[in-house]
Amino acid sequence: MGEAQATYCSHRDNNRFYRREETGYEVESAEIPPKPWWAIEYPQAKKPWWSRNIVAVILVIAAINFGVNTYYGEKDPVVSILDKSINIECNYGLDVYFSDITSVSLLERSMRDIGGGGIRAGGYGGFGGAARGNFQLNNVGNVLLFVQYRSSPTIWIERYGKKDIYLSFRDGKKTGMLYNEMKAAIKK
Repeated sequence: MGEAQATYCSHRDNNRFYRREETGYEVESAEIPPKPWWAIEYPQAKKPWWSRNIVAVILVIAAINFGVNTYYGEKDPVVSILDKSINIECNYGLDVYFSDITSVSLLERSMRDIGGGGIRAGGYGGFGGAARGNFQLNNVGNVLLFVQYRSSPTIWIERYGKKDIYLSFRDGKKTGMLYNEMKAAIKK
């Protein structure tokens, strides 16, 4: 009796399977069915590095922007009393001329108690209780705020034909000292 001939797969061409026998001849075998449409692999073009990382870049820029705005928004404003005006510097800065001021008052309440809630009409209303810019408040109307909502006392600056300004710092003593400086400068 003769020995059994060993067969093995040689190659695949045009969805046909060829086998090679020990004798070295290639013989056509059964046909391989084509792949279904969802399993076909198409060649992919190499994407540029920036398109693969565009989401990460956008998220990093947004996080940096959020951090910078929060940092500067939560800082107390820098108030300078000049010869003819009061300069308030923060996210939304302002020069208030003494000639525009009708009165300056020190209210022994926080802005949270004075305003009674409302909406931001253009400004910063941050996470830590700081409010900077234009606000529409229920109890006082359209105003400019440079305040910490929960801090008292609050300085109230009334102006001729313009929005009233409310100003407070985290430290109530600093607010009181600024009020005394304003009163002295306006009386001159």
